[in-house]
Amino acid sequence: MRMFVACLSLSVAVVLYAETPYERNERYQGAQATLQLTVRDDRGEPVEDARVEASFWNPFQNPTRVQIGHTDDAGTVSFTGEGYSDTHYYVGKDGYYGSRGRAVLEKPDKDPEHFWERLRWEPVIRDITLKKKRNPIEGFLHIGIELKTPALNRPVWFDLEAFDWLPPYGEGVHRDVAITLQTARVQIRGYEADRIAKACFAFPNPHDGAQRCDADIQSYHEVGYHVNTAKPFVNPMILEADFTRSHDKFLPYTSYLTFRVRSKCDENGNLVSAQYGFMYRFSVTEECFTASLLFLNPTPNDTNIEYDLKRSLAKSDADRKWEARQKCLEKRFEEERKMLEEMGVENFIRAIRAKRSGASGTPKQEAKGAAE
Repeated sequence: MRMFVACLSLSVAVVLYAETPYERNERYQGAQATLQLTVRDDRGEPVEDARVEASFWNPFQNPTRVQIGHTDDAGTVSFTGEGYSDTHYYVGKDGYYGSRGRAVLEKPDKDPEHFWERLRWEPVIRDITLKKKRNPIEGFLHIGIELKTPALNRPVWFDLEAFDWLPPYGEGVHRDVAITLQTARVQIRGYEADRIAKACFAFPNPHDGAQRCDADIQSYHEVGYHVNTAKPFVNPMILEADFTRSHDKFLPYTSYLTFRVRSKCDENGNLVSAQYGFMYRFSVTEECFTASLLFLNPTPNDTNIEYDLKRSLAKSDADRKWEARQKCLEKRFEEERKMLEEMGVENFIRAIRAKRSGASGTPKQEAKGAAE
């Protein structure tokens, strides 16, 4: 009986002094984490003296502490810290494209029940590939450009060089690809709605087409160095929206399109020349048409798509706005010049003054009223 009472008292004490969620979180943040990275170039050779930044995310540390290290002659570097759930890292070196990544901290598989006693995460071991900067070139590079979505369910010509629709929807010139945005009745989170379900890219020339490729999502140069001309080009290329994640994503960050356009043939139908480029992260809604990255190599028959971020032949948004403003000013000056010739100096000055003072009517009407 005494033994039973003693055991009961001990059980009650354990219940009364059980660890609270806050105390558990406090111990959670103190769990030791280890990150080991081995850095190699795109040909498998170790990269020595690469700068590596690593952080172990912890909500109880603000700001998150960043550790900095450099790889040894074997391309290896290690970090140790107190982590709560995951770790982030960035690797870079002059002459290479940087790489970044994230890894979730996990409990040891061999002994998970003793995690709370030892407070040590399973070591994170990663192999990192740094792409060398081989031959970055100047081309028509567009970054994060947004356009108004044109007419739906009908082909609309698109200029890849200018990243713009052809008139009447834009000011493009080259008929590089006809894009058809097809709508359909789809199920989204339990309800039906009309959405853009397919995007069809139809190219006008016999050897034109597109390829879907896997992106290197860890590298800051997400695409390859060259377009693989040995791989078949698809024409038309049809992309379908993934409604399980987002209704407007047709080309997610895990893939990109390479394309061959403006192809020319000889009299026997053999390919003579063409231009190459790529499109990365394409999305569209009923209001907005967006591509995170689009590049067109200006040199015929050059398959290089290693773009240079600092050099672009394309016009930026600021350039486009400035040109639009210049066109408006030129149109206004031309109208005023004609008014001056028709009305004379005195009536023209009266009309301009009346207009600036807020008088209603056209400048000619205002000038006529002032003369009367």
